Amino acid sequence: MRRTFDLKVTGPEMPVLRLADGRSLVTCSFIRTDRWQGKSGASSYYTFWYGKDSPQDALLGGGNKHWLNTEVRLSMTVTFEVAPQGRAEVVGCNCLQPALLSAEGTAD
Repeated sequence: MRRTFDLKVTGPEMPVLRLADGRSLVTCSFIRTDRWQGKSGASSYYTFWYGKDSPQDALLGGGNKHWLNTEVRLSMTVTFEVAPQGRAEVVGCNCLQPALLSAEGTAD
């Protein structure tokens, strides 16, 4: 089983909010693409499923099928706090529950 992720910046430029202490808050929108790759075989160990009532299963046509591969696209918004000299830190994100945009795949 193999799983990969891609992130692509999307949407219009968003305003930067400068804080009194010199730091800034920056919000960015991303499209996250999750790819699952299984393989054919005598065992369902090499395939996967999303669950009967999951939104991914619904977009893939329902039926709680086992999948050989899928590509699922999600929308994420992340807010970073950026110091004038230093690194950026994530202070807010819908990463754990991103909005589902699309799903396609090949059933086993």
